[in-house]
Amino acid sequence: MIKTKASAGPTIVVYSRFNTCAMGFASGILWGVFLFAMGIIAAHYNWGQDLVKAFGSFYIGYDIGTNGAIIGLLWGFLCGFINGFIFAGLYNLCLGCPKCNCSFCQCKE
Repeated sequence: MIKTKASAGPTIVVYSRFNTCAMGFASGILWGVFLFAMGIIAAHYNWGQDLVKAFGSFYIGYDIGTNGAIIGLLWGFLCGFINGFIFAGLYNLCLGCPKCNCSFCQCKE
C-alpha cells in the first residue's frame, strides 16, 4: 500500500498490483515442492501416505516414491502456476483501472 498526499485534499491510498506471471511462478514452485517433498517423505519415513494417495487420485501418476514425487512436482508446478496467475489477475481486476485507479473505469482513454 502506497499513501500519497494530494496537494490540498485527503490522503489517497494506492494499492500495488501483482505481477501475474511472478505470482504464478511463485505459487507453482511452492505447490510443486510441497508435493515433491510429501512424496519423498511418504516413501522414506512412512508419514503422510494417506495424503499422498488422496492427492494421487487427483494428479495422474502422483504416488509414493521418487518417480511419483517427480510427477507430483510437475503437476504441482502446473496447477500452482495456473491458480497463482488467476488469483493475481482477479486481485488486479478488483483494484480497478490502472490508469485512473477508479473502481469502474471512467477515464476517457
